[in-house]
Amino acid sequence: MELEKPGLYSSSEAYLKGSGVMKNELTMWSVAAGILVQEVVKKEKRSAFGENPAEIGLEIRGELGGVSVLDMCCGPGTFANYLGLFYPNITVTGIDVNEAFVEYASRRFGEYGWEFIKADARDFDLKKTFDFVTAASAYHHVEDEFKVDFLLNARRHLLTGGKVILCEQFLPHYPNEDTRADAINAYYGLVREYCSKDDRAKEAMQAIDETHQLELSGHEEHKVHHAAFELHAQAAGFEIELDIPVWQPKEFIKDNAGSFVILLEPLSLQNR
Repeated sequence: MELEKPGLYSSSEAYLKGSGVMKNELTMWSVAAGILVQEVVKKEKRSAFGENPAEIGLEIRGELGGVSVLDMCCGPGTFANYLGLFYPNITVTGIDVNEAFVEYASRRFGEYGWEFIKADARDFDLKKTFDFVTAASAYHHVEDEFKVDFLLNARRHLLTGGKVILCEQFLPHYPNEDTRADAINAYYGLVREYCSKDDRAKEAMQAIDETHQLELSGHEEHKVHHAAFELHAQAAGFEIELDIPVWQPKEFIKDNAGSFVILLEPLSLQNR
């Protein structure tokens, strides 16, 4: 029997009121989309755009082929929708355990050939692979004991040469579970301070308060510190190729906490 969903996750309408309006989240999506485009160019042109000053971006854009994306914990399709702005020639398959999100995304994006499936990101198997696997604010929704399974499942669904793009938030470092609550409170204290300076983000303050309480209760929200993520990525056979802080107050620098965009590349078996 599934637990009753908290207010923020009870419907797509409730979720959309509290998500995607904060500047740091939109910036993460922009950086992630830019990385996807650059990775496609590198794969098709054998070099990153900008290395050859003679290249014309408009011409290269017209030559790029289609790309398949698996979006894990896709929610109502907000991040996939953002990717489509930057790279229209994508086909998206989204999975989420929340049936309301899947139904909403299917109604909104189904006419574009995008598919959304109710599935648990920890153990689903679509029997196919993709150019990219993306996960925006998804890894922290997975209980700690299943985080490696989540990343392993992302890896299983990659085509050869494919990569994983994550948008993720990390707490300040905590040495043990007894001190995790202090890290949570420090993190959300600075999130509130940040949002108080951004008129758009003030709309999300109620959602931030709810998320803070969910984090403390261990229901739905399971953020970890960056060093823990590094161990999970390594255990799943990934190398961190790019690790870009998007929102990181000075208080978080020493712990490498805040909001990040991360590019993961699977290690070959002989390098593991």
